Amino acid sequence: MTAAILKAVAKAERVDILSITGSPLLYDSVDAVALEKSLFTGSTSAVPRVVQFSFYDYEITVESDGWIQVYEPTRE
Repeated sequence: MTAAILKAVAKAERVDILSITGSPLLYDSVDAVALEKSLFTGSTSAVPRVVQFSFYDYEITVESDGWIQVYEPTRE
């Protein structure tokens, strides 16, 4: 899961994945083990579960159906 999130952020940044392995660390933004457990274990509901968090100046949405979306936060 963490590799997929880092790959999605790297794609949004238009850089190699190795370029975003420094600070901030993904583990400072989200507990990856808890993320995987909350989304991919237990429920067999047809309605996807969603977790959202901020990382690397982006808003990240991870759904239990495997979709990872990376958004630039809205600026007011």
